Amino acid sequence: MRARVYRNIDTASAVLGLAMPYEAGLVGLVAVLGVAWAPPLPTIIATLTVYLALRIAGRGKPPGYLQDLIPFSLRRLGGAGRFSAAARSRGQPRFPFAPFATTRRSHR
Repeated sequence: MRARVYRNIDTASAVLGLAMPYEAGLVGLVAVLGVAWAPPLPTIIATLTVYLALRIAGRGKPPGYLQDLIPFSLRRLGGAGRFSAAARSRGQPRFPFAPFATTRRSHR
């Protein structure tokens, strides 16, 4: 049942189609720094270029895609592409009421 009072979880909180805070913040940062350090025309061109690049990069992707991709890419670069020991661990408990099925073959 969908009532009008419920907020749709798929709606993105967006400013001009850019997700908040990363994408819209990046465009805003370019605009503010451009106004502080550059003449108006190069600032407008740089701001529009960053805006269009973000819109094109996020086209056809789910909401928040770039917000998840950027930190993931930074973690991957910092870890040289390897997962941490915590990510590789098998910390989940086994289901106690059924036999444990695995894809590995036993070499007994």
